[in-house]
Amino acid sequence: MIGNYSSNLRCTWVIRATIGKRVKFCILAIHLERRFRDTFKIYNGPTSASPRLITLSGYHHYTFCINGRNVLTVELKTNGRNNHPGFKASYRTYVPDSSTLGKLV
Repeated sequence: MIGNYSSNLRCTWVIRATIGKRVKFCILAIHLERRFRDTFKIYNGPTSASPRLITLSGYHHYTFCINGRNVLTVELKTNGRNNHPGFKASYRTYVPDSSTLGKLV
């Protein structure tokens, strides 16, 4: 992560796997304004109206992954106050194992 994100952002990414596969999304690092002033959310579907899997804010220096359906929506919202480095993440698609759907791994 180089530099800081801008104020008043609303960024949305939709990640789609091919038919028969799922998405595994991993947070490698996250540094946002604390107390949910700036938020990072992951939804289990194609829009922010889909079921929310997680909401993050603040600083997390550990790696964790979440398995979702074949489409995940990732959203970053920031306010007009403090700016921080943001997040670093990766994702991949995989053939599902029913024991990991929608769970932190």
